[in-house]
Parts: sequence; C-alpha cells; structure tokens
Amino acid sequence: MCTQNFTDLGLNFEKWLQFAYLNKQLDEIYETEDEISEELKAEYKQRLEEISGLLLEKHPFEI
Repeated sequence: MCTQNFTDLGLNFEKWLQFAYLNKQLDEIYETEDEISEELKAEYKQRLEEISGLLLEKHPFEI
C-alpha cells in the first residue's frame, strides 16, 4: 500500500458515510439480482452527484 494507490475523493466523513451506504445498497442489489440495470446505474450516478459534484468525476471504478 502506498499513497499513489489511493484516490482522494474530496469527501468529509459525513459524505464518505453516505457514499459507503450507497455502495452497500448497490452491492446488495447486485447480490440478489446478479446485475445492475441501466436505470439503476443512472440513479446511482445521480446519487453520487447529490453527495458531491466531483464524486462522479473522481470515482475510481467503472459504473
């Protein structure tokens, strides 16, 4: 582990908790349905924007 392997998402602790909970919900849906619909992906992206305007831009994974 080194600092180059981390991405600064620019979130305070409160926003990070919201982000973590949102990802937990997405994981639970994936576990039960085995896929994420395009509609759900769009809603996820909208929620990311609500948490932080830069979060979607800095999100380190493909959505």
